[in-house]
Amino acid sequence: MKKEIAINILEDIEDSLIQKNWKEESLKTITLYRKGLEVATSPKIKKLLEKHKEYVEKYGENGKKTLQINKKIDDEIRRIYSN
Repeated sequence: MKKEIAINILEDIEDSLIQKNWKEESLKTITLYRKGLEVATSPKIKKLLEKHKEYVEKYGENGKKTLQINKKIDDEIRRIYSN
């Protein structure tokens, strides 16, 4: 992670700590970043994205296989964010 991105994340958390309902806001902010990191580091999602790139080159953006892999990626991301 780049230094600027890490600083921005920490500033967001700091801003949430100075809110009137700081505890709730801080927990929401931290949870959101944690889930984002989980998506970004998920080996399953990485593998699906590699397949997606391959399918786009082979079948195009609207190819049946490309659309199916899009659904799998979306399902995996939804699974992470719904927990």
